[in-house]
Amino acid sequence: MIKLNIAQPIWPKGRSTEKNLLIGFCADIMKEDSAQTILHITASSIYRIYLNGNYIGSGPARSAHGYYRIDEYNLTDKLNNSHNRLAIEVVGYNVNSYYTLDQESFLLAEVTCGNKILNATGLKGNEGFEALELPYKIQKVQRYSFQRPFVEAYQYNSNDVLWRTGQFFPNRILSCEILEEKNLLERGVSYPALENTYPRYIIQKEHIRIKEVTNLWKDRSLLHIGETLKGYTEDELSLHLSDDIQKIETIETDSIYTKYPMDQSLNLLENTAVMYAFENNITGFIGLKIKCSNKTKLYIVFDEVLSQGDIDFKRLECVNVIQYGLEEGEYQLETIEPYTMKYMKIIVVEGDCFIESVYIRELKNPDTNLAFFHCNNDAINQIYQAGLHTFMQNAVDIYMDCPSRERAGWLCDSYFTSRVEYDLTGNSKIENNFIENYLLPETFDYLPKGMLPMCYPADHYDSVYIPNWSLWFVLELYEFYQRTNDKQMVERSKVRVYQLFEYFQKYENEYGLLEQLDGWIFVEWSKCNDFIQDVNYPTNMVYSYALKIAGKLYQDNSLIEKSENIKKVILEQGFNGNFFIDNAIRLNGRLELTNNITETTQYYAFYFDIATIEKNYELWNILLQNFGPLNKVGTYSYIHPSNAFIGNYLRLELLSKFYERDRVIKEIEGYFLGMAVKVGTLWEHNEPYASCNHGFASHVIRCIHRDAVGISRIDKIGKVIEMHPVNQLFTSLDLILPIDGEQLKIHISSDEKGVHREVIVPKGYELLVKNISI
Repeated sequence: MIKLNIAQPIWPKGRSTEKNLLIGFCADIMKEDSAQTILHITASSIYRIYLNGNYIGSGPARSAHGYYRIDEYNLTDKLNNSHNRLAIEVVGYNVNSYYTLDQESFLLAEVTCGNKILNATGLKGNEGFEALELPYKIQKVQRYSFQRPFVEAYQYNSNDVLWRTGQFFPNRILSCEILEEKNLLERGVSYPALENTYPRYIIQKEHIRIKEVTNLWKDRSLLHIGETLKGYTEDELSLHLSDDIQKIETIETDSIYTKYPMDQSLNLLENTAVMYAFENNITGFIGLKIKCSNKTKLYIVFDEVLSQGDIDFKRLECVNVIQYGLEEGEYQLETIEPYTMKYMKIIVVEGDCFIESVYIRELKNPDTNLAFFHCNNDAINQIYQAGLHTFMQNAVDIYMDCPSRERAGWLCDSYFTSRVEYDLTGNSKIENNFIENYLLPETFDYLPKGMLPMCYPADHYDSVYIPNWSLWFVLELYEFYQRTNDKQMVERSKVRVYQLFEYFQKYENEYGLLEQLDGWIFVEWSKCNDFIQDVNYPTNMVYSYALKIAGKLYQDNSLIEKSENIKKVILEQGFNGNFFIDNAIRLNGRLELTNNITETTQYYAFYFDIATIEKNYELWNILLQNFGPLNKVGTYSYIHPSNAFIGNYLRLELLSKFYERDRVIKEIEGYFLGMAVKVGTLWEHNEPYASCNHGFASHVIRCIHRDAVGISRIDKIGKVIEMHPVNQLFTSLDLILPIDGEQLKIHISSDEKGVHREVIVPKGYELLVKNISI
């Protein structure tokens, strides 16, 4: 826990639980020559900082209920010699979501120069912060999605943001109250890279009209507002953004596909639109420099892919729309929330304007810049870069499932993404925060005792949880310990782990298997999720494995024995001699096997050590020869196929485990090249009907490091780099990875004598090369 000197959390009196309220806080700073000028800040729900009108940063890094991570900004080199205006915008959402927590709004900020406190929240007069009502953000709007808070809609005049550079608005000043003290933590992770990226192309210009629509799409995040999903009801809304955008019809399209002009403005008249394409799917704050010659109303619509040649704002069950109402004048606009897109359309429905600049201020992980990969296979290069972009956008402060619809810290996803952080950055800082967030609260409200949230930080007022997903916390904790040797984190987690197992005990049947679990049973995005009634064998496979590795972590033989018993029962009950069955149903007091068989359940069996290649070689050979992207199912068409999450990834892991490493690389190309080419990031599903930028999918990078380059293990504790023989698919390859402030460098080349690999390991590391055969 950390503390600031004298700053106290503040917010306008009586409004700390008001929904979707934007407040501005400002202070004037005099530059001091004696020392560095530092701003410490945290807030709820989110903040954005300007100094003399220039963007400084956004935050904070997320933490658990009742805890807040402090950010630190060095302002010294950004200060003028005289007067400086520090302006901070804070949005307090006060609704439940999978992204930000439903906690009272506040700002806590302190500016210091050496030992001198220049400004602090809670102080009065020139040493404090003034709070301003900012009327330009429309407050009563609908939610962006079921998983995230509100859409953004604005009504600006050209003077609205002058407070950021020094002009006061006395009529907007609000009286603040001091709120209860906050538990403060270090940020713990790097600050994001926030570079501006511009569109690559202008795709088309359009003429539009407003039409009547009778059957309007209305998402559950609009219709189901209440105690378990907080927001503004339809009757309370100041505008109906998703309704309004559905009434816009394109009546004429002019396809132009020209490079984005960096130095030219574009005139958009009333009832016209322009569509842009970025080079890749990217995430960040949408920026727009615009000049309006008269009153203008426009929409920004965006998505990751085109649907039938156009942008479908609702494809992800989100409202991918921003609205701006602008009086005559010049504006530098930027959203306060990040969004994900490859395609963007600006639609003018009233007035006209000149678009002088369009950009995304990218929000991405900055710690991958020391990693480098390139080989002679262009397809693998594209996939690697897509994995890199996917990781960077989904690993900023926590591991996220996607940077768009949810921005949520999901278990299981994090298990895969954590490996990529370790490989690409040389550390596990984000994983440390991710795990710590699960340990900080005394309890998780609205969930049964002992159960862990499926994603966190989040508020699950509907009491929805995925019981089997909580077991991935144990799996990740085990690998985290192997990566970091952090015994303290393991010990801190012990109560959580044992309470979790205690929760499951009441569902164990006469065979020791979990049966009729409450909650949402999720195995994978495929038919697996339909075969969950009564005894779900994949869930019990994970349960067995979690017990075993927890037994190793805590030297508890009773857990290991229990794991072995479950494994034995699954082999006796759940294997029909050819395949593992998905579930058994209890009929008349007895368990009856179903005929439900999925590809993914076979991978679960091998991955979680229920099946072995020695005892189940025939099954493995069937999977090898008849499934995956290189095969047609044919004879086994009755076996339901896997999806990307998580079946395809488990398959790749098993191919590597059983030394089919050349095949891993070929199947990576089969699974992922189309994704990489289409949007430049990797997807949640095999097809683009959900998120096209999903954090777990960056695990393809681990596969390439392992199966193309030959890295078996990087042990930073024992200072060992273990490699296996390189495959013959690449005639040239270079990989650089950061390790302990130095670099691991691997170069592969070929000549008439064969393939050669040169390895330079960091100082103090031992290189082990193992010849392994099956």
